[in-house]
Amino acid sequence: MTTTPADPVNILTLKWGTRYGPKFVNQLHNAIRRHLTLPFRFLCFTDDGDGIHEG
Repeated sequence: MTTTPADPVNILTLKWGTRYGPKFVNQLHNAIRRHLTLPFRFLCFTDDGDGIHEG
C-alpha cells in the first residue's frame, strides 16, 4: 500500500468500560492535533460515546 501526502493518517483508539472516561479520549485527540503535522482521521471505537467531542 502506498500513500501520498494528501492521504490522511488513520489513528484508531478503543474506549471500553469505565476505567478511562471521555476526557482522556478528548485529550488524546487534542494532543495529536497539536503535534501531528500530517492530515489525520481520528477514530474512536467505544461502547459509550457520551462526552466525546466530534471532530
